[in-house]
Amino acid sequence: MIGRLTGDQMWKEEVLERAQDLLLQCVTPDSVIRLKNTRLSPQLAAAYADRYNNHQKHGSLQELLQQLISERDHTESGIFLQVTTHSKLLSSSEAYTIGGLVGFPKEVIQFASLHAFDTEHQFCKMLKGFFNQKNQSNQNKLLMLQCESGGQSGDLIACARYIIQDEYVQAVRTGSLIHVVLIVQLTRKQGNFIGFQVILCRIYPVVYK
Repeated sequence: MIGRLTGDQMWKEEVLERAQDLLLQCVTPDSVIRLKNTRLSPQLAAAYADRYNNHQKHGSLQELLQQLISERDHTESGIFLQVTTHSKLLSSSEAYTIGGLVGFPKEVIQFASLHAFDTEHQFCKMLKGFFNQKNQSNQNKLLMLQCESGGQSGDLIACARYIIQDEYVQAVRTGSLIHVVLIVQLTRKQGNFIGFQVILCRIYPVVYK
């Protein structure tokens, strides 16, 4: 009985720590700095700041992708990631460079802005074409989408996530391994960024280096 209780306690601690990590990965650097002004003890605030700054990747999109892809269980599907940033959005050359440094050659990367599509049909057509595209080396694929003025584009982003998730799940069922990154730019004066989060999506604030 004692052993089982100890096991239950360990499981609860593990779940609590994982939940804290998931919540911590969603906050902005400014929020972490302000922890010292909250009712948290100085020790706990310092521990959260250390976990955020030294164990999670919020300073570089390249480092974040490398970490998440390397940690991925090979029995799982690809990562589905939403990144928020106050930095300027990526140029196409920067996106392909980051993809290359993470291990994706240009021919398996699709990079686009959500605002480049006039209709939902155009967006769906692009996704289907990329997700179903066969490459000679049968490599994993990387879809990188970005959206400026995220605070004014909440409906567009939510709609895009729904569509991506639907097409993504169908593609994964065929055996394709696809990593999806949705980059959302927010201004520092922006209020709360509200958007329905799909189950598959992880959220990370990132300041590009």
